[in-house]
This record gives sequence, structure tokens and C-alpha cells, in this order.
Amino acid sequence: MTGGGRGIGRAVALALAGAGLRVAVCSRTQPDVTTVAEQIRAAAGEALALCCDVAAPAQVETMVEETVRAFGRIDILINNAGVGTVAPCEVADYEVAQWDRVVDVNLRGTFLCCRAVLPGMRARRRGTIINVASITGVKSAPLVAPYGAGKFGVVGLTQALLAENHQHGIRVCMVHPGPTDTTIWDKKLVPLPAEVRAAMMRPEDVAHVVLFLAALPDHVRVDEIVVLPNQFPLRLWDYRLD
Repeated sequence: MTGGGRGIGRAVALALAGAGLRVAVCSRTQPDVTTVAEQIRAAAGEALALCCDVAAPAQVETMVEETVRAFGRIDILINNAGVGTVAPCEVADYEVAQWDRVVDVNLRGTFLCCRAVLPGMRARRRGTIINVASITGVKSAPLVAPYGAGKFGVVGLTQALLAENHQHGIRVCMVHPGPTDTTIWDKKLVPLPAEVRAAMMRPEDVAHVVLFLAALPDHVRVDEIVVLPNQFPLRLWDYRLD
């Protein structure tokens, strides 16, 4: 479970543990994943807290090795780690380093984690990969181009993974959450109005969908789910409405 320290990742980790699964909670921020793992253990679950930058190949390999060492195998990979943009900016003005960081975590990180777990899943002819994309990977928006480009890349990567691995008994599915009230919005330089955030989904709403996918029978797959708040909060500061 990457990006498991906060927001959607934390909610998914707790939901999986509540369903009886052993969970490796991974994030770049060790205190966050340690807290989530402790919460899982306090509820009589099994959890491993791992610090990992998913854009770094060596760290991803270590994360997978430590998880296999602790739990014996990886049955389910949930790629949730992601970073957003912090200020509205057009493509013509984007700094290369900022672009690269957003795309590296959101797309390269998903690729690296999938690549790391696939050999074991193929050997067992069993496994589930769930990639958390975004509604911005369905229809891109202005002023957040690296985020949209990265999430569109996750869509293409997921489709390729599915085509390459279904014959090996591996399910590859994708969830597109709409606006969800997580700490990603706290990092925006222009704050969102409280009423907009109140209209968003909660992380637990997305966790229900991920848990549904993880619990499907082995002979069943659902390739893609879009999950949105019933009343879509359109007035997001980095979406032009004109």
C-alpha cells in the first residue's frame, strides 16, 4: 500500500486491515506510516511500516523485499502514492524540476512498484494490482498539467499491464477518484473555500471502492471504476470555468 500514511492511502490501509489482510503501509514519511501501522496493530491487525520514495528504484526494491520477508508474498499491490501541484501554472511556465517530480511520483512510481511485484505474482499465477489514478486522468484540466499528464500515463500503463498479465492470472484494475478531502489540498498556495471541501468525498468513500476490488473472487475482474461525489464541487481554484 503506497502513499499509506495519509488521506486515501491511510483509509485504504485501515479498511484492508479491518477485512483481515496483513498490510505493508508505505510512504516517504516514516512517522505517518508508523502511526497507521500502530493503529492497525492496536485493533489486532498485522501491519508493517516502511519508508519509501516510490520514484527511487532501489527504495522500491527494498520495500518489496522487506514486505516479502515479513509476510511471505505480496498478493495485492495498491499504487496510491501521489503528489499534486501546489499552484496554478500553465505548461509554458512550468519549471522542469517541478514537472518531473509530479510525473515521477505519480507515473514512474506506479511503474516501478508494478515491475517489482510482477515476477512473484506471475510465479504464483495470482495477484491483484489496483492503481489509484484520478478523474484528472479521464479529462485533463488546465493549470495542473503535470498531474493530469501523470494520471493519463497511469491509465495507459494500467491498460498495458492488464493486456500483458491477465493470462498469468493477475488482475490489474484502476480507480479514478473525484475530488476527495485529503491533505493534498492543504498544500495548495491558494486555499479552497471550506464549502468546496465540505462537498468533496471523504477518503473512506474511496477506500470502500478499493476494498471491493480487492475482495473480488479470483475469477472476476473489474477493470476501471470512476467514483465521484454526488454533488460535484466544480469551483476548484485550479480549474478554469470560463
